[in-house]
Amino acid sequence: MVLFAKFFFMLNIVSSFTLLHKNRPHSVIRMLAANVPSHVADAKSKVANGEALLVDVREPNEWAEGHFAKAVNVPYLSQLAEGGKIPEELLNANKPLVVHCKMGGRAKKASELLAASGASTVCLSESFAELCDYEFDDLSK
Repeated sequence: MVLFAKFFFMLNIVSSFTLLHKNRPHSVIRMLAANVPSHVADAKSKVANGEALLVDVREPNEWAEGHFAKAVNVPYLSQLAEGGKIPEELLNANKPLVVHCKMGGRAKKASELLAASGASTVCLSESFAELCDYEFDDLSK
């Protein structure tokens, strides 16, 4: 009997959530359900306040599919990894560089390379999709 009562209690909560949020975009519902990691929330705040520069190290074709509005694109594979020149904009930023990519791997490598060049970096290991779910920044296309 107790199990039966718990089931109906949970069903009521789920139904209430659905009714309250049926007209909201799915991204808002995901944000409500997401547990945003503290380092992502901190980086998001610094980028929003202009205290950090958001660096997207995905390739130009990935960037063209959609990117964060405040980001600058510095492709890791076609520019940084090939021994290419690190843009002066990054070296002279005088603020932390928040680095992200599609899945986290290139961001880690790019962060290490930028840090070795003297930049202060924060690597976001979360995927681009996860950062979108966390509503990291406005999207541009």
